[in-house]
Amino acid sequence: MSELPGYSPYGVPPPAASSTSSLAPSTSASASTAPVPPSTDPPTYLPQPILRTTRHNLAGPIQTVSLSDKQHDYFLATRTSPTTYTLSLTSDPTPLYRIEISPSPASDPAIQLFDFHDPFPLAAARMPPFVTTFASVCTREPAGAGAVWHRMTDSHGVLAVEIVPGLPVVNRDVVWSTPRLTTGLTCTLLGSLFGWDGDGVTLARYGMTGPGFRADMVFDILRGGGIEFELGIVMQVFVKLEADRRKLEKKGKGKGKKGM
Repeated sequence: MSELPGYSPYGVPPPAASSTSSLAPSTSASASTAPVPPSTDPPTYLPQPILRTTRHNLAGPIQTVSLSDKQHDYFLATRTSPTTYTLSLTSDPTPLYRIEISPSPASDPAIQLFDFHDPFPLAAARMPPFVTTFASVCTREPAGAGAVWHRMTDSHGVLAVEIVPGLPVVNRDVVWSTPRLTTGLTCTLLGSLFGWDGDGVTLARYGMTGPGFRADMVFDILRGGGIEFELGIVMQVFVKLEADRRKLEKKGKGKGKKGM
């Protein structure tokens, strides 16, 4: 069956014939221009469905760990010079923070803790003769105008604690002790965490030994108390260590003078 004049199988009439043009393909054009391969992906006309993350709790992927969850982080203090330490996770040797100690009593502040990417200290501690107490510790912008310093004694201190994740910190009293048959330090909260009946929570330990292991310079810190809380733990430990060093040094000098 012959096609009708003007018939096109696609429903579009063919172009009108012209004496100056030809429907025949040009051999020169086809030789210089490669044919474009057809697309393998079909065009998308419908909106794609929104991919939603499966939630297994109300918070989703956001972590809301608090002190009451009893999760722990372990940090290793490494001495890199007579007056400098680094702090890293025990599971990753990458240094996270740097602690600088000024052994001279004429130095103020005596101890400073730095982030490796910030020249200003994150926390600092002052010691006698620049304070009248055992020490004074700041864990929030000690170089700033709004720095807040907390007094510390040989066995007691104050920590800025985030009791509930995301809520403002509150100052809580803590006690430092050396448990029996150990050489380490233990930090315990005075009173219960939420003000209910119960014993104080063990917040941190420094220096641990056990069957088959010894971790003299390891911090065990309860997770969830906030950055000021964790900085306070580290700073108060170094204050106690530096105070003990100065005391031993003073006794050594005294014995030397007595024997002369």
